[in-house]
Amino acid sequence: MKIQHLIAKNRQFPFYYDFKPVGQGLFATGVLYASDSEQVIYNWVYDCGSSDSHAQLDTEIDSFIRSLKGRSWIDCFIISHLDHDHISGIAEIMKRVRIERLFLPYIPLIDRIEIALAQPFVSPSSLRFAADPAGYLLELGGDNLGEVVFVIGDKGDQEISLPGDDGPQPEEFTGNEPIKPRFITINTPTDSGSISLASIGGQEKIIYITAHVSVTIAGFWEFAFFNESSSKVDSIFIKTVEDRIKKSLKSDGYFSDPDQLIIALKRLYEQRFTTGNQRNNISLVTYTGPILGERIDDSQYRCPDQDYSRLSSIKSCGGTCLHAKLDPKPSILYFGDITLGIRRLTKIVNKFGPNRWKKCAVTQIAHHGSVHSSFPNASNCFQHHYSVYSYGLHNSYKHPGKDVVYDFQKMSVTVLVNEHQGACWLGAVHILPPPISQIQSQHPEL
Repeated sequence: MKIQHLIAKNRQFPFYYDFKPVGQGLFATGVLYASDSEQVIYNWVYDCGSSDSHAQLDTEIDSFIRSLKGRSWIDCFIISHLDHDHISGIAEIMKRVRIERLFLPYIPLIDRIEIALAQPFVSPSSLRFAADPAGYLLELGGDNLGEVVFVIGDKGDQEISLPGDDGPQPEEFTGNEPIKPRFITINTPTDSGSISLASIGGQEKIIYITAHVSVTIAGFWEFAFFNESSSKVDSIFIKTVEDRIKKSLKSDGYFSDPDQLIIALKRLYEQRFTTGNQRNNISLVTYTGPILGERIDDSQYRCPDQDYSRLSSIKSCGGTCLHAKLDPKPSILYFGDITLGIRRLTKIVNKFGPNRWKKCAVTQIAHHGSVHSSFPNASNCFQHHYSVYSYGLHNSYKHPGKDVVYDFQKMSVTVLVNEHQGACWLGAVHILPPPISQIQSQHPEL
């Protein structure tokens, strides 16, 4: 009887993927639930920003906070890159709920400043963010921000590995406190270009990890990242930029002459670079889903009661998450605003590996579907079922590009997320029980 009880132990874990209707920007969330309940094991946010309407974004943030149903923290907040339309809502969220870990792509100082200067309007706060993103966020979040985790891209095409896990082995959890993910930390990069804001301590809250190893949750779920290093520049230029920033930095962490500093930095960059910046080469591409193995199976579950009214018609239940009941695709892929050429996409595919790649049900198409961030017949490299375009209906960039949408229509369903329509997917993964012989060997008393 005891063995039968162990075999029958419920290992069904519902999940929920959501894209909020915020117009030109991106606000995506995900939740992993306990077996057959609405108890949250782990939740995450991928970007939170909009360049269309801050009121619209605030409405969606309100809805998201209510959906937490009293849960006082977000386990994982991922910032793909530093553009305004992807980060403008972070401060509002951190005012109202704690973020346990905030993941950022590691970007050297010289490139962070270039990204800031490329914005239509450069504010003193955006420059402070670029000078020291961890310090700025720790100051902004205060007690509502736990750790800042920088993900450093690694060279080569070696597939992302697990941090010592041998396969899906769900851990015990109570749901009363955050689950600590497993990852491998590394030393601070030598090219970090550290411009520390004087008002910030908290260096112990800044962590560096490599994108070569995934982050695992509760023993059966993972986050895998891709981050590509940007172009190299000479040390003389780096020192010139650092010295000019330090010259303006006051003891309280603010700049004494922000307007003059911005003008000076723009002049330095215009003298150094004759072509447009390549900021969209830097974006934290994120895959998340179950750690796939022979003990992962499909199952069905009832749609949980979500406090979110404007959902698209694309709602489906079942272990496949999508329309094909026998097609086990439980994972999701977020591209942020990265520019995809053939070589970069090939590297991304190789890094995630064939098993992860073929399990992606939903893909957020890069850079709102921009024609400048894709290439002809790019869809031939993909195997997902749903292509998500998050964009503003009246954006001036003509996102999404018709050629991109047409390309991905050949192999997937088009999902348009804008001011008026969001989208969500629902499903569950099932961890099969171990064989009776394994249970008997682990529990000889039975």
